[in-house]
Amino acid sequence: MTTSYNPHEVPTTRWLDRALWIVTALLIVATAGFAGFYYWDRYHPRGESLLDRETQHLERMIRENPENPALRVAIAQRYFVQGMLDLAIQQAQEALKLDSASEEALILLGKAYTLKGEIEQAITHYTKVVELNQDNEFAGINRRLETAYYELGELYLQRGDLARAQEAFASALAIDRTDADARYGLGLAYQRAGEHAKAVEQFREATRFVPNFTEAYQGMATS
Repeated sequence: MTTSYNPHEVPTTRWLDRALWIVTALLIVATAGFAGFYYWDRYHPRGESLLDRETQHLERMIRENPENPALRVAIAQRYFVQGMLDLAIQQAQEALKLDSASEEALILLGKAYTLKGEIEQAITHYTKVVELNQDNEFAGINRRLETAYYELGELYLQRGDLARAQEAFASALAIDRTDADARYGLGLAYQRAGEHAKAVEQFREATRFVPNFTEAYQGMATS
């Protein structure tokens, strides 16, 4: 039998062979590239972050000027953000040795001790901020004092001391009546004390300042 000749057969076969070879080569290159990236990503030292560089810069500044309380607070804040709570506490305490009235250092200590679960220590440092402002004519506009009152309210609420929680949240609101979180906290304190009408009032106020405050709506529903 005579086989008819197709002039397109050989070019088509060669094209398929060539295409297969190209695809195979690309797969090999891609695999090698991925392997190289994986090795680099796993074992190559990563570059320092901006936060790391700022921390190192502050550490150098403190070595040059160790008696500056503001620098001590600044490095304590960096350590706190990086989750190095013990170092943050150490530097904040050093700041207090240099300036016993440093509200920034006291608040940072309160937050650090709270995260460590040392509630009494946290309360002690926030209370110190309150004591420092007893005779302060500008206490009514002191946002650090407002923070201290709010955090005290949260801690007292956590401890189940509802009367003190109510007092602390109310004091925070006396400084910033628009603080929806403080209103929500006050609402919870009233709710847990069985004073549901007062709780609903605070929850409603919280949603007035933050319309999508889901937890406040849930609090209203509960009360």
